[in-house]
Amino acid sequence: MAEANNTRNVWRFRGGRSGDYEGQSRELGIALLGFHDVHDLTFATTLEEVREVVHRSFPDATRQQIGSRTGIVSLFRLNMTQGDVVLMPLKRNPGQLACGTVNGPYKFREIDGANRHTLPVEWDAETIPKDRFGDDIAFWLRLRPTVGLVRANDAFRRVETVRRGEPDPGANSGETSPEAAREIASDAESGLPVDRDEEILDHIRQRFRAHDFAELVDAVLQADGYHTLLSPPGPDKGVDILAGRGPLGFGPPRLCVQVKATESPIGRPELDRLSGTMGTHGADHGLFVSWSGFTRDAEQQARQTYFQIRLWSGRDLLYEIYRAYDRLPEDIRVKLPLKQVWTLVEDDL
Repeated sequence: MAEANNTRNVWRFRGGRSGDYEGQSRELGIALLGFHDVHDLTFATTLEEVREVVHRSFPDATRQQIGSRTGIVSLFRLNMTQGDVVLMPLKRNPGQLACGTVNGPYKFREIDGANRHTLPVEWDAETIPKDRFGDDIAFWLRLRPTVGLVRANDAFRRVETVRRGEPDPGANSGETSPEAAREIASDAESGLPVDRDEEILDHIRQRFRAHDFAELVDAVLQADGYHTLLSPPGPDKGVDILAGRGPLGFGPPRLCVQVKATESPIGRPELDRLSGTMGTHGADHGLFVSWSGFTRDAEQQARQTYFQIRLWSGRDLLYEIYRAYDRLPEDIRVKLPLKQVWTLVEDDL
């Protein structure tokens, strides 16, 4: 738990296991906590009072489960205070962070017919690419728990600097100081729970840039049984990959695939251009793969053209990689070394 001091803090906050509350949080100007089974915390002003509420909410839970839930919700209820900064890693826009400032107290309020735990947050209009920060801040953003303090050196000043569009003053060409590196190593060895998907996405973002990203998508399609034609590096004239099934790729479904590894989400105009390209090439369907995801108007357009165009964010591509990994070319697997590990999943706190 954060110690009381006069310095404003930076918090990692996750909008649901699969990013379910990310859009709602930003639209409503709140941080929306997913612990909907925990009762109202309005009158819980100490750690013990929070623990009592959690215990009443889960009377049959074990001591360890009570402790885990109490640890998370108490940070949200007692420690995230007005003026603190919130960084929300966006699962639906991998590599992007929603950034905001807490501007009021905890409220237990009705949302979509149910009472929910919220904090008012003034979110910035634009997201921030996670790689704008040094490795020490990036480490704390990869941790799995829903709420956590970003304990990097001078985090608040550095985040405020990046919010103004300036470089992270604590990052040195993407590297951390020896002291910060030792702290990261110590915390990693202590067994802090890391979001493995996010860790792998960070690796992909570093190792598969520009045309390499299109080659990765091409490899996934080939592993799925498509014959493909990958455009060479440089201007793609509206299509990065053409793909088809059957002998020599002449059979349906025939795909036009556009791939973007840019920092900004893709908007509706880019989808409209893909639709035009599909007609030019006689494609049955279109696939748009965007590392940073898509704007809301693009997602709405995609729902209307569901049977013609599909959208893959970086996280969607990651799940396709998991599914096809053992069929990917060796050179791809060397650049992206993965090992499947099955384990019983506890509550995602």
